[in-house]
Amino acid sequence: MAQDEIALLETALVRKVVQISTMVHAAKDWAFVALCDDGSMWLYHGSWSRLESIPQTTDARRAAA
Repeated sequence: MAQDEIALLETALVRKVVQISTMVHAAKDWAFVALCDDGSMWLYHGSWSRLESIPQTTDARRAAA
């Protein structure tokens, strides 16, 4: 097992699901999407894979809006 896989497993022990949803996708039929308390999102379709994080802005104009 690769070192980065071990790190993911170790952090997964404290990760908690706060919201879960289902979705239908043309290429995958169905999937579950889970939002976790650490802000990560995961897709399940036979196995779990982490979704890419949503980019955050540091633009001061957006923060003031």
